[in-house]
Parts: sequence; structure tokens; C-alpha cells
Amino acid sequence: MQQQPVQSNISSHEGMLRMIFNISLQLYSSVNDCLGPLGNIKLVTKSQQINNQEELINNENNKINIHLCSDAFSILNYLQVKHPIGIIIQKLIKNIYMGCGDGTISTLCLLTSFLKETLNLILENEIKIKDIIDVYSKLTKICVEEMKKKYAINVLVNEDNEPVNLQNLTTSQKGEILKVKLKLNEKLINELTYSTLFTKIGKQCEFLQKVCIQASKALYENLTIEDLKNLQFSNYFHNIHIIPQLSIKPNAFFYKGIIIEHSIQDIEMPLYLNNCKIIMLNNIPLDLVKNKKEYHFHSAEERISILKKEREEIDSKINKIIELGVNVVISNSFIDNISLNRFAKKGIIALRHVRQDLFDMISDMVGAIKLFSLDYPIKEEYIGYSDEIKIVNDFRQAETLIYIKGKDNCRCGTIVVSCTNKFNQERYIRAIKSTLKVLRNTFEDCLIIPGGGSMDMLLATTIRKLIHSDMSHVEESVYNAFSNALENAIPATLCKNAGFNVNQVVKFKWRKLCEKENQPMTIDFKNTSEFVPTDKIGLWDSLRVKIQCLHQVIETISTLIRLDAIIIEKDWSKVKNEKINSILSDLQQEEEEKKQLEEKINEDGSSETGFKSFAHIKKNKISETHKKKIIKKEKVFYSKEMIKIRKQIEERQELNKPTSIKQDRQQQERERKLKEKGLIGYSLDPFQQ
Repeated sequence: MQQQPVQSNISSHEGMLRMIFNISLQLYSSVNDCLGPLGNIKLVTKSQQINNQEELINNENNKINIHLCSDAFSILNYLQVKHPIGIIIQKLIKNIYMGCGDGTISTLCLLTSFLKETLNLILENEIKIKDIIDVYSKLTKICVEEMKKKYAINVLVNEDNEPVNLQNLTTSQKGEILKVKLKLNEKLINELTYSTLFTKIGKQCEFLQKVCIQASKALYENLTIEDLKNLQFSNYFHNIHIIPQLSIKPNAFFYKGIIIEHSIQDIEMPLYLNNCKIIMLNNIPLDLVKNKKEYHFHSAEERISILKKEREEIDSKINKIIELGVNVVISNSFIDNISLNRFAKKGIIALRHVRQDLFDMISDMVGAIKLFSLDYPIKEEYIGYSDEIKIVNDFRQAETLIYIKGKDNCRCGTIVVSCTNKFNQERYIRAIKSTLKVLRNTFEDCLIIPGGGSMDMLLATTIRKLIHSDMSHVEESVYNAFSNALENAIPATLCKNAGFNVNQVVKFKWRKLCEKENQPMTIDFKNTSEFVPTDKIGLWDSLRVKIQCLHQVIETISTLIRLDAIIIEKDWSKVKNEKINSILSDLQQEEEEKKQLEEKINEDGSSETGFKSFAHIKKNKISETHKKKIIKKEKVFYSKEMIKIRKQIEERQELNKPTSIKQDRQQQERERKLKEKGLIGYSLDPFQQ
């Protein structure tokens, strides 16, 4: 398949590097002011749906989706990135976010800052790309080791709330690591949760902080490390289900069990049951067939008899369920009103049309086996159990909430978030999901690090201390560039968003303070705007997020700075359409010219030359069938199969080029046969019948 480079003004490797930096800078500038406690909120909408300002204001059909965002990942998701370099950066950020739950702005800050320093090294200092990549990889390993061994804080505690350090275990005790139960320091986890939520939704995060901690404890606390690794394969683990609701005052609560939104169709149905026995009906409808065309009847009596027979079958199934002694029936299919009323009179809660994912979660949580038929005897082991089920009917909400409590060993829960509008609902749900991922990583790593840009400043100071007099000029330049990139990423962005002088604060005050104190220091943006230790204000970050951001950024830069050209595949469908349109336009133009000539001949009909010209036109007149043949031939010629065959033929022709007159004639004969079969280009003479 033929390929060609992108048609652009980029004529050298220097232009390619500048283009990569500019694309990264554009993405960074769209989200950089959202970082930190003084970050902004952005209103994002899809640009292709808005043609002018009037359409945005007078939108009668409500087709324009508007979102309020303060987290960078959501903003980048709503942007329409079309350039291949931008798509690579977008996928990089998505991979980090899906794995770690945070780090979008950190990744963009580091990427843009490192690209800027790398560009200066290549273009101004004329350092080879290979030397830069080697030193970057070496310094990345040093930074990761420094973060793990020197600056990471252990949050794992025992039952007496005393720190437990897994690194100090002896070799003989290594097998006991997997049996250690996970319990984290409550103070540090509270501060980490607050720091993560505050950067996304500001001071409103206080009512979500407690909920996120309760949910993470319900999922992971008191598990061993071995159980945590295998938790995703457990039947009792289904993560957290989030339900948004509207209310006057923002509020949120956590329930250890599953809450589903469901409308109650029968008034006599009980609202509370304890010690529940639950049966799960999977695709077993308990109602009359809606499509009556399935039955062929010739009279009203025959139709009534068919419906009676069907009703008797449904009643027999209901009697079988009632005889089992269950008091809760959950179905993902139909249950008609007559059946619901029968269940309600027997004191049974019956739920119909339950969403499939919730249906699966409930069956695993209560330990029930899904039934696919009621024709066979139902064993006791098919029935699930729950401590309580209650129905809460709030007139302010559109749906009723049904609370189903699971077993003690179940690892699932539900968070109900209430706020004033749907815009805030989306923000809160995104913040909760992101925070739960960060807490999951903390339970797995049991380590956190100082936040607020302090870690970047400490790492930059450590790298500068490694520079010595015996070091080569190239290596020294790369060391300085690496430390400058760390300082100009997150610390500089935080100072810029707070309105500080970046050069004065970062390079003179913050850098000197880190060299003097040799401990994590950050700016207290909320209160005094002065430098304070991070543990004093409780500002922490996830270790995994920091390591992943640094690793992925260096690997991406190592790939991008080697790019020399962008290759795109030729759009054959576009070529085919252009060819067909050009042929039809030429034919139409020729017909118009002939009509004009024919009119002129009619005016001069007695002349002999006019008669001959008219006969010539009549003979060579184009028919509609001939037009269709041309279009059909063009479509066949540009089809995928024919393109592959032509490519194979071209490759063979290049390998078997004729070396003599005899071989040249054989080649011409072969091409003639291929033209007849339509495998090689042909003449498009519109007058050839």
C-alpha cells in the first residue's frame, strides 16, 4: 500500500522537534491553570456542535453537551485532538490515569518541561540524542531510588497502630510478608485523601473525604497482601457503585452493600425485611406474551383459552417460588402486575427489570446462583441470603432506593452523592473514582511521598549535588537540564497559578531552602503563602503516581525526539471519489458543448458541414449505461482487493525486470493480459463503446 509523508513546512529534524514541543505546550496550556489549591474550573463543550454564539444561547433541542471540569483528564477527554503526536500524548495520559487515578497535569508539566530542555540540548549545545537518552534513563533510576528509600513515608501499621516496615524483615521472614494484614495510618490516609480531593473540587471536598475512606476500608482493610493481589478474582469483590441524586445541600454517605434505584409497582409490597432468602431469575419472564402474533387463533374463544393456559403456567411458576419459602425475588426480565400483586400479598419483595450489571453484583454478593429455568427442582444452595433489605421512598427523588445488605465477607459498597445540579454530580463522581484509585494504590504500596512540588525540588537538588569536576561537559549539561526540567514543571506551575514571580520564588528562595534544610518544603498557598514542611500542613501524594509519571514521560520523550517524519496512509476512498467526480464532470461538460453545437447546426441545417458534424455527434453520443459502466469500473479498480493485487504485481515486476528484448516483449504481453482483466490501469475513453 502506498504511503507518503505529511505535506507540511517541516523540512528538517529541528522542525519536527519544535512541532512536538508546540503540540505538548498547547495541551499543557489548556489545563495548567487547574493545578493546585488555587486552580480554576473550566466550562467545556464539544466544538463541532456549536456553529455560532446564537446556537449556544438559543439551543432549543439541548444537543450541546456542557461540562464543568476542574480535573485535567476530563478536559483532555472532551478536546478533539487530531494530530498524531497529540493522540500519542493523550493515550499516555489515559494510561497513567486509568492505572493510578491521578497525575494528568503532572505528566503534561513534566513532558513539556523536559521537551523544552531537550530541545535546547540538541539544537544549542549540539548534544547527540543517544547521549541524552542514556543520561535521562540513568537519572530516572536515581530519582526512583531516592523517592523509595529516602523520602517515602510508610503508612502500614499493626493492630496497635505501630508502624510496620516490610523492608526491615529478615530473609527468613520474607515468606510472612504475604500474610501481613493491611491496616493504614488513619491520620496520613485522611491527609492524603484530602490532598487528592482538594486539587479536584476545592474546599467542597470535606463531605466526600469521609465517604472515600470508608469505601476503601470496606474494600481492602484487614486483607492480607496475598488476598489483595487475588481480590479481583473473588466473587465477593465488585468495587464501589455510585448513585447520583439531586438535593438542596451537598451530601454523601456510604452503605456496605448494594443500593439500586428502582420504582415500586405494587402498594402492598413490604418496605423492610430481615433474614432474607433471595432467588435470582435470569431471563425467566413472568408475564403474558406481548407479541400475540406468535399464536394463531381463529376466534375469540380460542384466544381466551390460549391466554388462560399461559396464565396457568405463570401461576404454577409463582406457586413454586412461594413454596420455596423465599421472601425476595429479583429478576432481570418481565414480571406483570398480577404476579407482583400475588408476591406482595405473600409478603415477598419482587423486583423486575434489574440492570444486568447490578443483577450480577447482587447474585455474587448474596451468594445466590442464577436460575435459567423453573422446570427443574430448585436446590437450597441456589438461594442467596441477606441480613436485611429495606425500601426508602423519597418523594423528592424520581426513583425509590432499595438497600440490599451483603454478607460480612463481601467486598463491595455503594456511595450515594447528593448535590444541587448535574454539573456538580459529574465533578463529584469523577473525584470519588480518582481518589478511590489513589487509595487502592496506597493499600498496595503502603508508601506515600510529600506533595506540593516539594519532591521535585528535592530531586533537582540531589541531581545537582551529583555533578563533579571530573564529569564531561555533555554529561554535566544533561544533568543541569534534568534538574531544571524538574523545577520548571510542577513547582513553577504552582507558583504561576498563585501569581508569584516564578524565577524569584523557585530558583532563589525554594532551591536555596531545599539545599539548606534538606527536607521536603512547600508553599502554604491556603493560609500564609510561606514555605513550610509538608508534614506540617499534611500535603501528600501517591508514590506510584509520581514514579509512573516520571517513567512514562522519559520513555515518551526518548521515542518522540527520534522522530524524523510522519507517514500517513493514502486515502483510497477519497482518490476513488475524486476520480469518479472528475470523469462525470468532464462528461457533463462535453455534453453541454455538444448541445450548444447541435443547436447551432439546427439553425444552419441546410449546410453540408453542419450535417456531417451532427452525424458525428449523434454517432458519438454518450449513453447513461456507459456512464454507469465507467463508475462501476472505477469502483472495482480502487477496491481493497484490487489494490492488494496491484501492489503484489508491482513488487513482482520490480523483482523480474526484463534484461533482454525477448523478456521485454513477454513483459508487455503479460501487462496486456493484466489490463484486460482490469488489474492494471486502463484507458478511460468515454466514447469507447
